[in-house]
Amino acid sequence: MSQTECGMQFARIQSVFIRVNLWFNIFTSKFNSLRLAPCTLHRIFKVISIVIVFSILLMTKTAAAEEPAEPAADTQDAKKQALEHYKTAIELHGAGDIMSAIEEYRNAISLDPNVAEYHAKLGYAYMNIEYFNAAIKELNTAIKLDPNLIDAYINLGFIYDYTNVPHKAIEYSRKALKMAPDNFYALNNLGHVYDRLGLTRVALANYKKSIEIAPDFAQAYDNLGQLYDRIGLVDDAIDTYKKGIEAAPDYAPLYDNIGKTYMKIGDVNNAIDMIKKAIEMTDEYDQTTWIYYNDLGFAYMLQNDL
Repeated sequence: MSQTECGMQFARIQSVFIRVNLWFNIFTSKFNSLRLAPCTLHRIFKVISIVIVFSILLMTKTAAAEEPAEPAADTQDAKKQALEHYKTAIELHGAGDIMSAIEEYRNAISLDPNVAEYHAKLGYAYMNIEYFNAAIKELNTAIKLDPNLIDAYINLGFIYDYTNVPHKAIEYSRKALKMAPDNFYALNNLGHVYDRLGLTRVALANYKKSIEIAPDFAQAYDNLGQLYDRIGLVDDAIDTYKKGIEAAPDYAPLYDNIGKTYMKIGDVNNAIDMIKKAIEMTDEYDQTTWIYYNDLGFAYMLQNDL
């Protein structure tokens, strides 16, 4: 087995492992929340998973070492094959088949490992399934290969914000904005970090600037509306959500959040209508659907109490 074949085989095996790990995470999180399975089970699986991955890696490297090096004449063919895998990965990613996309990104990298965009997209795919350690590794590799790849900085900023590492989230978001001061993704990310740190004025400024640059960017409206709601500016929150819904009518969280704000002011009927719309546009197997149904149930309880 050649080194290239070993690399692609490892990519396929790791893709299967990630699928199993992802579904196990979902399975244990659901049952842990219901107190039907101990969290110790998750820790045991993690340890076993690490052992499996390192065993596979060792076997792959050993197999590669036993084969003679391939001639350099195959380099151009490998690059062409890598590009085809990358194009396939982009199509799969866009269609929502994240796991198949990951496998194709890894195949591309196995054939042509020094293309920054391949690593950046793989990191983004890992980020989509909340496989953050792998995402960080790939995004940092992308930056080493191309220090001007702005998307890698933006995604690292998002990951570090999501995982509650604010100093790194600020660092990478600022680096992105230094390269592109009007990048609305980075502005929104930075606003969210400041929001979580309680720096309300700076957070508001970043959210507003993000919306000013990209008037149809739903997440910025959603974040701004939630911030207004938390600081007691309910009318501003509702107005922001309405503008967001008008600009991005397919973004379900806006409907759910305006529904919750309506509940705060006793407008239960509007709350129910909005939350129902959020449920209608969300896949029944999506984890957020459970949240929406919970909010709807609470709204019905309030309606019965009135």
